[in-house]
Amino acid sequence: MRLRVFLQTLLCIVTLVAATVGPSLRAQSSTSPVAFIEKIGGDVTLITRSDQLKLRPGIDDGRILYSDETLVCGTAGHALLRTSADLHQAHDVCKGAKMWPPQPGPKASAPIATNRLVTALESYGVRGGGDRAIGDSAIYSPPKLGGAILPQSLVVRWLTRPPLGIFTAILFDPNGKELARAAAVDGASGILDSQQLRDALTAYQNAHDSAEEMMLVFRFESEPEQFVRFHVLTAAQRQELENALGSLDSAEGLFYRIERAAVYTSFHMYDLVAAEYEAALVEAPESRDLLSAAFNANLRTGNKRRAHELSDKLAEVEERAKR
Repeated sequence: MRLRVFLQTLLCIVTLVAATVGPSLRAQSSTSPVAFIEKIGGDVTLITRSDQLKLRPGIDDGRILYSDETLVCGTAGHALLRTSADLHQAHDVCKGAKMWPPQPGPKASAPIATNRLVTALESYGVRGGGDRAIGDSAIYSPPKLGGAILPQSLVVRWLTRPPLGIFTAILFDPNGKELARAAAVDGASGILDSQQLRDALTAYQNAHDSAEEMMLVFRFESEPEQFVRFHVLTAAQRQELENALGSLDSAEGLFYRIERAAVYTSFHMYDLVAAEYEAALVEAPESRDLLSAAFNANLRTGNKRRAHELSDKLAEVEERAKR
């Protein structure tokens, strides 16, 4: 039973960074994102079709604004937004007894988000969050099988109950030649993090730039071995990733991290997605939306311990927001 669960986990190796090129967006809702809140202060109210919510500085930083929502700022209120009008920097568009978007005149129209803004924000999160329960034996969202990894990002995580025993991890090239092995891996640790394997994979890819399948075998002392196959990013794919990161609009602030996370999400590189959200949390540690996004990203990597910490922090923030 343990090995069946382990095999399922290996096929869900979240940190074997899948690089199916192209955007990977969540399902579109009936409304679309039109702006991103970098920071709010003072008296700011969010008006939706059915409710009015008083936004909290810090807690509601990093929030998405949708096409059916309006911000109303009191005389001492302000909201720093990223909009399609200027993604390079945030603007204080709702300062002092104003609303955003401004009420349209007879010939005016509501703000329209560019594809780049929508792509970044759809990747970032959905309104209202989601199920934050963490099961003791859960296997988290996998990347697409047959995807690719960056050689220096080879890390394998799993969650099993009871814990696994000792095993040896062996890396093979597409022709079945052994490249390296990591002996005496503690299966109970839930992680294979071997620099020796990463260095061997890097050396092989530098020499061959191969798009063919590699194989990682898990050999136990007294149980049948298991394996997983994967690809490594080619030089062309790595260049595409670099180009995507280099073409981003923003250079600072929370949205800078959101855009970078969206690129990594499109390549299914969830460890790097989580790292971007963690960096954003340094700037806005109590942001509900950032905490939720970081939680989900850490689930994808199988980092259950960090996911628990973020879940607890999110519950604390949400409880404080109700007061």
